[in-house]
Amino acid sequence: MKRYLQAKSINFLIGFLGLPLPKDFLEIRGKGQWFVQGKQLSPENIQKLKEDADLFSKSTIWKLLTDGSREVAYKGGVETSTNFDQVYVAKAVIYLVDTFRTILKNINNN
Repeated sequence: MKRYLQAKSINFLIGFLGLPLPKDFLEIRGKGQWFVQGKQLSPENIQKLKEDADLFSKSTIWKLLTDGSREVAYKGGVETSTNFDQVYVAKAVIYLVDTFRTILKNINNN
């Protein structure tokens, strides 16, 4: 039941706030079939993207941005929120950070 409610909350946030999905940034349909904004990437661009993603996911700035954003969102949404709008914004920030992590994970694993 808890997972069901979490899924309903996430779907509500995505629809209500218009949050993007990982596939809105990068769609991987199969080996060598990567698309950005509907345009297929060349093998050279795929390789470059993989190299960039690997480097970026290991960088200090990535850790700073993701960990910092999640911490600020948690504090603002859980510890100090006074209304539902603040909770929604915090959840949206956490969702976006997770979306970006998913994109990097998908790139690094394909």
